[in-house]
Amino acid sequence: MTVIRYGDELIAGDVKRLLKKYKNITSDLNCSFDNFQNKYLLYHNTSDDSVYFDELGIKGYEMKIAIKSHGLSKQHGCRLWYLLVPSEKDVIYLPALLFDCREEAAFPKRVCLEYIKRRLEIFKNS
Repeated sequence: MTVIRYGDELIAGDVKRLLKKYKNITSDLNCSFDNFQNKYLLYHNTSDDSVYFDELGIKGYEMKIAIKSHGLSKQHGCRLWYLLVPSEKDVIYLPALLFDCREEAAFPKRVCLEYIKRRLEIFKNS
């Protein structure tokens, strides 16, 4: 089983907004995906704190991302919600929502889930 990265189309607006503050956010996202992929392939699972989004088995997870260019740890970096979409042989890694940790008050879990559900519909319709 392999992990396929869908791309950053669903979070393009989030990335554009954060690029003003963090010039290397895309490399930090790539590094986070590489770390996730290595962990997933090694252990064949992720954390147990997933959120189910539909009957197809799509699960959502929150990941903390370090911003290396600014020396920010995972605790003080960004938050990424991503979805794992099962397919016949692979798992599709789908970044769904990205925001700065200082914006967490504006993104409680309930709001995050609403954003992600809308973006999941965009993915399903594409």
